[in-house]
Amino acid sequence: ITLFHALPGRFADDLAADLADAAADHAPFAVRVKKLRSLGRGVAYVLESEELSGLRGRLAKGWRPYLTAQDAEKFSPHATVQN
Repeated sequence: ITLFHALPGRFADDLAADLADAAADHAPFAVRVKKLRSLGRGVAYVLESEELSGLRGRLAKGWRPYLTAQDAEKFSPHATVQN
């Protein structure tokens, strides 16, 4: 599951620390496969989880200055099966 596509490497230590803090604050949670989505020549599972969306939203808020236009868009969680 891709949460972000491009984060700046020069902040890797800070980003890793934020991820470690976020992981420590969360117990494992369920993610539901909602449906399949065509990717043209591939397919993805569309995923649904309030916990996942909330976690990603909190990280995005804290990392706003680092986000690319793609990562600043609405989060659409999915797992690519074939691309």
